[in-house]
Amino acid sequence: MILPILIFPTIYYLVGNQIQKNEKDIAKNICIYSNIQNDSEKLNFVKNYILYGLPVDFLDCKSPKEALKDGDIYLIIDFKNNNVSEFPVYISVKYNSNSSVSSAAKSAILSSIDSFNKSTASKQIVLAGMSPEILNNVSVECVDF
Repeated sequence: MILPILIFPTIYYLVGNQIQKNEKDIAKNICIYSNIQNDSEKLNFVKNYILYGLPVDFLDCKSPKEALKDGDIYLIIDFKNNNVSEFPVYISVKYNSNSSVSSAAKSAILSSIDSFNKSTASKQIVLAGMSPEILNNVSVECVDF
């Protein structure tokens, strides 16, 4: 009976500390290797539009897979298109599922890409003369009494 009382708080404490450490690591810098990092025009487009607002640092390494495995980088992002400013852009995100920091970095990148997709789709619909409301399948109104 006393054992669960001692074990559960310890587990919650350890898990909470790991989550906080991961958030701090990602808030500082998301270290990425990409196949476009030698092309400054493409890299600027990705940083300023697709991954806007994220603390992304593109690193050069000789063996990206080994660097990902060792935790030197968090992600490998491969762009399948030659021109990243022409849509659709096809991206492959490789991460280390054994690393919680790599998994968290993947989630942050995918969230940023999702925000970019929604913003771009909304702008394209407005340019086509339609209401961006057609993108929302469910509209919610919250009322405070």
